[in-house]
Amino acid sequence: MLEQFNAIPRMSSSKALYEVISDFIAKDGDSQHLSVMKGDDVSVIKEETDCITVEREGKIGLVPKEILGS
Repeated sequence: MLEQFNAIPRMSSSKALYEVISDFIAKDGDSQHLSVMKGDDVSVIKEETDCITVEREGKIGLVPKEILGS
């Protein structure tokens, strides 16, 4: 499932972490998407058609698939 976007997981004590490879800024007022920056580590929660639901520092939201793989 996660191999579809070629992300390489980093292991933590309890979850696989994925490195963000490109900045993504959610639009103002958009409560569904999560802003992340290149180099951030995120945990994948669910894969959608075009987006991935991730968790970063206790916040959960959608990010585009392409920012998690090269």
